[in-house]
Amino acid sequence: MRANQTLTIGALILLLLLTAAEASFAADEPKPEPQWHDPFRYASHASGNPARSPRDKMPTPKVESSTGLSAIFVSNGVYQALYNGQLVNPGDRVGGLLFREITLYAVIVEDRAGRRRIELFNENQ
Repeated sequence: MRANQTLTIGALILLLLLTAAEASFAADEPKPEPQWHDPFRYASHASGNPARSPRDKMPTPKVESSTGLSAIFVSNGVYQALYNGQLVNPGDRVGGLLFREITLYAVIVEDRAGRRRIELFNENQ
């Protein structure tokens, strides 16, 4: 009986050693680096499958250079723009332009010619 116990204990120790060795070899394998994702975008946008919203169906307004737009401010979720030296809010009128929407990098304005987008940072300048 004593020889049986010694054999069983020896087999368990050998099994534990083999398991530990296998785990150490697995730890030595290089792990793939996690891909970076923008935390401010929805997961569906980061994966390349943008979610469709009713806003995506809206026609894209024309882009105009930022001749009069010099700054956009955000405070407590309220957007304001500095246009021709005047602080404007959505719904304000300045020089025949109706400011429909103010976003982080652009304003959407409307006049007799229609809606257009004025960007704060225009690459063509």
